[in-house]
Amino acid sequence: MSYKDFLDNIDKYVGKIVEFTIKPKANNQVFKSQRVVWDNKEFGPPSKDALIEVLYVEVVG
Repeated sequence: MSYKDFLDNIDKYVGKIVEFTIKPKANNQVFKSQRVVWDNKEFGPPSKDALIEVLYVEVVG
């Protein structure tokens, strides 16, 4: 799903493990990172000066 879709429905993902596919703007390499969504307020829209771009979000657990 897109990062926007993830934010729009974040209440459904609290307590779940999500995997972010991200691309740092400095080198354009694609990475994956997983974490637990502990709270529906810990994520927000990307800032204009963000150093990474979230390409995709997937629920993995």
